[in-house]
Amino acid sequence: MTIVASVNGFTYLMNVIDKCCACACERDGCVLRVPECVLHLLSFAGGAPATALAMLIPCHKSAKTSYQDCFCVVACVLALVLVAGVAAIEIIYAEQCIPG
Repeated sequence: MTIVASVNGFTYLMNVIDKCCACACERDGCVLRVPECVLHLLSFAGGAPATALAMLIPCHKSAKTSYQDCFCVVACVLALVLVAGVAAIEIIYAEQCIPG
């Protein structure tokens, strides 16, 4: 659970940093940004809830539909992996409980 919280905290932080850089880029000219592929990798590594929160709270990437589309794919894949994992655990547990 600590790992999940750490991944989500780091993912949210990276999204907020990128949002601050984006605002500075508009104001002062381009500065270093966090690449979108890094943000997607962090989401796929378990930080999808933090990415979703970052889209709502600081409104990060809220107007960029290509980013949102990719995030939705990542979130759906993670949901499928989670469901498949839970189903596999239930099957293994059920087989262990059957006598014989």
